[in-house]
Amino acid sequence: AAKYYSPALDDSDWQETDLFSTSWASDGMTPANGSHWFRKTVDIDASHAGKAATLRLGCIVDADSVWVNGRLVGFTTYQYPPRIYPIPEGLLKEGANTITVRLISQNGAPHFVPEKPYKIIFGDRPYAVYGRTYPDEISLEGLWRYRKGAPMPAGPAMMFYCYMPCVLYNAMIAPVISYPVCGTVWYQGESNVGRSNQYPALLETMIADWRKASGNAGMPFYIVELADFLHESDRGGRAAWQTMRERQAQVADETPGVSLIRNSDLGEWNDIHPLDKKTLGNRVAEKILSENNNRPF
Repeated sequence: AAKYYSPALDDSDWQETDLFSTSWASDGMTPANGSHWFRKTVDIDASHAGKAATLRLGCIVDADSVWVNGRLVGFTTYQYPPRIYPIPEGLLKEGANTITVRLISQNGAPHFVPEKPYKIIFGDRPYAVYGRTYPDEISLEGLWRYRKGAPMPAGPAMMFYCYMPCVLYNAMIAPVISYPVCGTVWYQGESNVGRSNQYPALLETMIADWRKASGNAGMPFYIVELADFLHESDRGGRAAWQTMRERQAQVADETPGVSLIRNSDLGEWNDIHPLDKKTLGNRVAEKILSENNNRPF
């Protein structure tokens, strides 16, 4: 009812905070689930006023809605996708412009993921590589106005049927396993890091089962190595991920017709779903073609 996204709203009584501060994200003991509002005023010069642009807001845990000068320009309902919202031509004006973010936290600690792009980009470079800058961009880092919205208890845990025995196979593999299958590319393992000791036996059994079910005893199987992930200061976590990679390599070494595709040099420490899919896609294609004498399937 207060229309916190309105440019006319007086937010002078809102507190100032950095997006990456943890002070607003908890009550001192538990995560502050519910809605959180952020506002920032950005000055636009005459040369950029009225032009279309792209708003980059990194990644946000969990959900968000974003307004520019009172107009909704985008929303995302869960944490992983990069926030890349188009600002239409004519919306930005010369002088002060208001950007409003409503963050909704459902479970765990709400936060803006650090070391991601938080900026307005003009021109045709909205997907600029992290760390690179271009003349026509405005940083959105620094202080924002903040107000806590509606608190809510943590949401109930979801039922992840994909973790239940047989569900994935019956729903996604069984309907297509009788089709002609030339090979399998397997990109998985993140959720198994905590029990990597079980992984070789499970994966070897699954490979054998899929080969039997498809009627292709020699079906090639390509395991994509886990990408780089977690901050360098998280030594325990990184060690666990490396152990998982070793288990993947073990399956490739011990199972005929199974190859490992390197991926540990790619990825982002702060994103379990890294944006660079093209480099890995090229590696997968090159590996498959090289092992099949560059014959198209």
